[in-house]
Amino acid sequence: NNANWQGGIGMLPYGHGFTRKFKRLIRERDGNSCLCCGKSKRANGRTLQVHHIDHDKMNNNPTNLITVCNSCNIYLSYHRDESLIAFPNRKLI
Repeated sequence: NNANWQGGIGMLPYGHGFTRKFKRLIRERDGNSCLCCGKSKRANGRTLQVHHIDHDKMNNNPTNLITVCNSCNIYLSYHRDESLIAFPNRKLI
């Protein structure tokens, strides 16, 4: 009954090809920094996340993926409409 419940979609598998190597390419494309706040891996304290803009884990089109820090990933997960507005078109690798 929690207002943040999204129907258990967090447990769904990622699409084919969402590998460590592919995520590394996305991070490199984005300059190894969070596209929301600019944090680097070092400032984040751990590897940056690769976020699905449309929140569809099966959509691994590079235009649907952005590099974000942990804080921004959590924020965008709870503010789904904002990620669609803020990043309408991403460049390809």
